[in-house]
Amino acid sequence: MNQDDDLDRLFRTALQRDTAGWQAPVSQRERRNTLVRARLLASMATVGLAALLVVGGLALHGRLAGGESPIGGGHPPVVGTSPSTLPATATPYAVTPSAVAVSPTAPGGPVPPGFVPVSGSGLPDGTIWLLGTAPCSSAPCTSIVRSLDGGRDWVGIPAPRTPLSGYRSATGVSQLLFANAEDGWAYGPELWSTHDGGASWHQVTVAGGGILSAAVAGDQLVVAIGAESDQGGTVLLAHAPVTGDDLTVTDKFFAGSATTFPPPVELAGSASGAVWALTSAAADGQLLSSVNGGASWTATTYPCTQGPIEADEAAIAAAAPGRLVVACGWGGAAGSESKTVMTSSDGGQSWSTVAAATEPSPTADGVLLGGDLDGIAADGSTMILSSSSGGSELETSADGGVTWSRTLGLASGGTPWSSVVFLDPQDVLAVTSAEPQVAAGSAYISTDAGQTWTELDIPG
Repeated sequence: MNQDDDLDRLFRTALQRDTAGWQAPVSQRERRNTLVRARLLASMATVGLAALLVVGGLALHGRLAGGESPIGGGHPPVVGTSPSTLPATATPYAVTPSAVAVSPTAPGGPVPPGFVPVSGSGLPDGTIWLLGTAPCSSAPCTSIVRSLDGGRDWVGIPAPRTPLSGYRSATGVSQLLFANAEDGWAYGPELWSTHDGGASWHQVTVAGGGILSAAVAGDQLVVAIGAESDQGGTVLLAHAPVTGDDLTVTDKFFAGSATTFPPPVELAGSASGAVWALTSAAADGQLLSSVNGGASWTATTYPCTQGPIEADEAAIAAAAPGRLVVACGWGGAAGSESKTVMTSSDGGQSWSTVAAATEPSPTADGVLLGGDLDGIAADGSTMILSSSSGGSELETSADGGVTWSRTLGLASGGTPWSSVVFLDPQDVLAVTSAEPQVAAGSAYISTDAGQTWTELDIPG
């Protein structure tokens, strides 16, 4: 064991001792996203090297006086340092705290300077985690920051010791998901878990391929695992208790060909334990459902067959018990894509079209034509459609998809949305990925169910 390993062990032991006795309360077009992240990592490495040359010998990687192991990948922690805090007048929003008391989570240090988000997750109590990267002296530079108050104050916490993943990467992570204050995962294609609020992370063995998608269904983590071959790909569906790491494979299906793998697979879970798996790979579009947290699966009606051609992109969200929302994208060209939004009130057995935009006659205000489909999020009758091409847009419907309005448009050069997450029916987190020399990744909060948005200021 080298000195850095000893320091890391000592730091993590200190975290565990300080936080003993905690009690917890209770995905998007990855092929585009991971290409963006690959370019981001190269850019960040260059910036980090330049910074080291400026400060000369003043920066010692991974240790301060007294010596601690890195927080957030290659960034040094300061245990006991006050978190980075915005002035009270700088944040014109306030996420309403949950009525459920939340126990303390992993203590943190300062936010890594230059932090750029690529994905996010959150809870109804206003806790937000962002996965990203920042310049550092020694790769991997993967970092995580956390806010306990809806984005006003931020700290850096430990991150998995693995890089952010690139397109078709065999290693690294690109997405973040938390089930509660203690149990969370970084994934895609690797799977890393924490069961102490991010104080420590470890890699979970995944047999059969890499993680394509993940969702929480009741007390279960459900994952889609992709295994590539010359003949195409097989997607395995597996689950594990959110408090543990033993994955059990329960079903599989063929998706895509050798040229389309990994296929676009999305999972949507609900608090009841119901979960759905959707793929729109070419002519192999499929929808599977489970009512028991992924222990068994049943094929149900695939909805994206309404356009003049087979949908080439699809996204799914669970809006309420038994109620699903699917967005189908098809006919993409010249920076725009037609979209159809469909709902089901019987768990996916039957579907109704609630909104459609087809060239040359889009909806009245044109919001559903937009860029390429990134995803859809829903809670009750509120839906938020995310897309990107020349820019990055969010379209919001407050009446179950009958009417839509563009509530956020970024001149980002097409930076994709990696996460749009309802923390509760009113508070929504949205995160774009990042593309060097075009636009940095950014995070936004809405406290009025997606009608207005404020960019989160993450000091570092």
